[in-house]
Amino acid sequence: MSPHQNDKYVLLYSANEIAIAVRRLGELMTPWAKDVAGKTQQPLLAVCLLRGAMIFFSDLVREIDCPVEFEVCRLSFYCDKTDSKINNTIPSDYVPFDVSGRAILLVDDFCDTGDTLKALHDSLLSRQAADIRSVTLLLRNSQYAVYKPYWSALEVARKEWVVGYGLDNKNKNRNLKDIYYIEGTGQ
Repeated sequence: MSPHQNDKYVLLYSANEIAIAVRRLGELMTPWAKDVAGKTQQPLLAVCLLRGAMIFFSDLVREIDCPVEFEVCRLSFYCDKTDSKINNTIPSDYVPFDVSGRAILLVDDFCDTGDTLKALHDSLLSRQAADIRSVTLLLRNSQYAVYKPYWSALEVARKEWVVGYGLDNKNKNRNLKDIYYIEGTGQ
């Protein structure tokens, strides 16, 4: 599928490059997943952060060579218009499953500052998760990062908005097989 002939979409990673990176991650994660499953006597619990990570999550968990249980979590952080601070609290109903004593793999699409992953990581720790690691499809090395995932498939050096393979532009083009950056959006 093409990016609908939008000349501002510039290829960043091809579907083949993404597949190779996801396969590599599965190989890196499998020894850890087997180890924590042995220690906790429970399969790894992989948590997909909706919606952007859905495609990545689906491909990644099939590359982890041991039993994996799935959960989903939908989070969004927003700025309070009155004080411009990010709301980093995680309401308990956002994670309506038991994590006590479990090894958790948080799977997200993109990490820029890490605010979302840090808040969720801290929330799960406070609920007695045994081990928590995170993985993102894309990592942007930001001077403002408060948290970095344990693993990432690919890096983004550009500041432009990215789209495809689950990532969207105003909820469009998530289904593109490749990842593109949108020229002119990196302010």
